[in-house]
Amino acid sequence: MDNYFIVNPISGGGSAARVLPQIEALAASLKNCHLHTTSEKGSAKTFVHKIAESGRPCRFYAVGGDGTLNEIVNGIYSFSNAEAGFVPCGTGNDFSRCFSPAQKFYDIKAQLDGTSMELDTIETTIDNGKPTMIINMANTGFDCNIVIRADKMRSSGSTAYIKGLFQEFFSDWGFNITIKTDSGLDITTDALLMTAAKGHYCGGGFCSSPLTLPDNGLIDIAVIKNISKLKLLQFLKKYHDGTCITDKKAQDFIKYTQCKEADISVSKPQGICLDGEIHTFSNAHFKCCPKSIKFIVPKGAEYTYRKIKNRRIKSNDNN
Repeated sequence: MDNYFIVNPISGGGSAARVLPQIEALAASLKNCHLHTTSEKGSAKTFVHKIAESGRPCRFYAVGGDGTLNEIVNGIYSFSNAEAGFVPCGTGNDFSRCFSPAQKFYDIKAQLDGTSMELDTIETTIDNGKPTMIINMANTGFDCNIVIRADKMRSSGSTAYIKGLFQEFFSDWGFNITIKTDSGLDITTDALLMTAAKGHYCGGGFCSSPLTLPDNGLIDIAVIKNISKLKLLQFLKKYHDGTCITDKKAQDFIKYTQCKEADISVSKPQGICLDGEIHTFSNAHFKCCPKSIKFIVPKGAEYTYRKIKNRRIKSNDNN
């Protein structure tokens, strides 16, 4: 099987440099290892698609951030002969946080010796455009605005997110959103943020969706109503560590459901973050595609099934 390492040289301020010596050494010694550097946005998707459609068994490792991984997922989607891997070198690196131990993702030999697992993806259609697949999550509102701010900074990882968080905290926030799901959630509300997730994390380590499972055929939808800055401060730590969703005190301003399909619309165009990539939207449709991508788990690592107290919460409250 051929192994292709797709390097995004600008992800995370050039963070790929720390793993390049390992990759270059293997590429020089093994005939089935290849190194490819992206040249512009979208080039990774085009490159892997062309190889995958040959029908040969192949693996593609995104050496970059969540956005680079997203390009590979979209490039190989529907090809049963292709698998996606991730060497996290971006700003957030959120999808890899669903696995442990995290350091295995930087062990290139462990990557090559890894096995793949079939994961769900979310088919996402924005404003009736061409569908795109996401493997981690979509989010709009407070979280997305922080990512937009973080992308403009020279810092990387959680540092950039935290700086962006403080900037967003002292700005005006809130937007009007309508959400309809096939699980019965049907609300229009002023919101702080909304997420549609298959992964747990966003923003460089904030566990916004702790109840997700990788292959249950369901999307986790959460909306946090527009709350005061004081209340947000009170719950920020719980939002970070993944306990806010199941906190009884938060149930009056958090609505959550698991569904197969969902439609959302906002009153005026705004940003939406799809696996770390920013788009502008007014309407979006989400559809879960069960076990639709093969993801390489490095040898010695495993998916982390979070232990959540009070996992059963009301999912169709439309108030």
